[in-house]
Amino acid sequence: LFRSVTTKYFRTASGISTGSTLEQIRKAFPDAVPLSDVPNIYDDIKEGIVFEFLDKPTSGFPCIVVMVHPPGESHVATQAQVASVLEEGNSD
Repeated sequence: LFRSVTTKYFRTASGISTGSTLEQIRKAFPDAVPLSDVPNIYDDIKEGIVFEFLDKPTSGFPCIVVMVHPPGESHVATQAQVASVLEEGNSD
């Protein structure tokens, strides 16, 4: 089960949401690290939370998507990958 959020309405217990900066996220989730093949996505596998940025982030870059997954597991899909799958489904 994987859920994603793009609105600032939902927040973590530490107040992190979309719009939070990489610096804020790293303070709240110090184990969040960039995926080796997708440097604009930071995953804290242990906590089960992922943060996506528009581009490879610097400390002040805002997060655009927050995703949650079962702690200890990670099966991350980027917005572009999701859009591609949806586009393929609409071409039938």
